[in-house]
Amino acid sequence: MKRSYIIACCFLFILTLTGASCSWFGAKKTVDTPTTTTDTTSQTTATTNLATTNLTNVAATSVDDLITSNYNIAKSKAQNWQSDAVLVNITVKLARNLAVNQATETYVFGSAQDGKNWFSFSISEQSSKYIRAVIPKEDYLGTSIKPINSSYWKMNYPKAFQLAEQNGGSTFRTNNTNSDVVTTLSQSEPKGWLWWQVEYKSADTGNKLIVKINSSDGTVVDESGNPLSTSASTTTTATNTTTTQ
Repeated sequence: MKRSYIIACCFLFILTLTGASCSWFGAKKTVDTPTTTTDTTSQTTATTNLATTNLTNVAATSVDDLITSNYNIAKSKAQNWQSDAVLVNITVKLARNLAVNQATETYVFGSAQDGKNWFSFSISEQSSKYIRAVIPKEDYLGTSIKPINSSYWKMNYPKAFQLAEQNGGSTFRTNNTNSDVVTTLSQSEPKGWLWWQVEYKSADTGNKLIVKINSSDGTVVDESGNPLSTSASTTTTATNTTTTQ
């Protein structure tokens, strides 16, 4: 009986420690809540349902003012870091329910005065809160990224997303309802041109779809940069840039 009593006490003691440990780790994980994430409640409730007004059914230009404002803030902060800061990458993570003004925009800048680091600026469209960081190039994006040639930057991320929707994205979301969408603008392969890349990824299966779009004229291309289709709704008159960008 005495031995059984001792074993029971030990078992209760272990359970107590385990509970304390779990509580400690749980608290540890919730101490620092990033300010740039999109609204968690709306994403949770809209795992399979889109917001009534969303990026698939609004005019792409309706988001221009907010994007321009956020970019100007990012540029100003980057120039406070280094006066010669130049934009090298834009990444926008959309809200899972594709709600308007709930994405997180991240701008990355480089500088000839600091060849080892990037300056990253992430801002929440919903709250306008932002995070700045100086990150070693080897840890993020690598060292071969080239500055964005803004003369070919003729569409915003909502327009690129809508073109991707017309070229397989909508079908992918229908078949993968629990999906995340990230858009990226960079001077990259193929051909070293300026592309919008729209990546869809299922949170359940890991399935992916990547759609690459010429940021100058809206041409959707394959991995080699060969045109797949051109949106009839593209308003830019830059068809010659497809051979000269």
